[in-house]
Amino acid sequence: LDIKTGHLTLNGAVTTYHDSGYEIRLEDLQIDLKQKTAVTQHQVKAQGPLGTITAQNMAVSEQGDIVTFGGPATMIFFRFSAQKDRG
Repeated sequence: LDIKTGHLTLNGAVTTYHDSGYEIRLEDLQIDLKQKTAVTQHQVKAQGPLGTITAQNMAVSEQGDIVTFGGPATMIFFRFSAQKDRG
């Protein structure tokens, strides 16, 4: 962590989790804490309730509201079975 610039670099088998069930695995991640952005130029594997994605790189912008996966990338959506509440 460089306190003056607000840059944090994570290296080697980085895994991030979100409480909504998402997990992202990366080789490294460069985070700009002041700008609230993050980027990696290496392979990314992510999974969560909606499916999986594998990409060659990733960028997080707009304070985390936008995540861009660079290709070639593969996304697989899980099929959901909708059930109505019959209570």
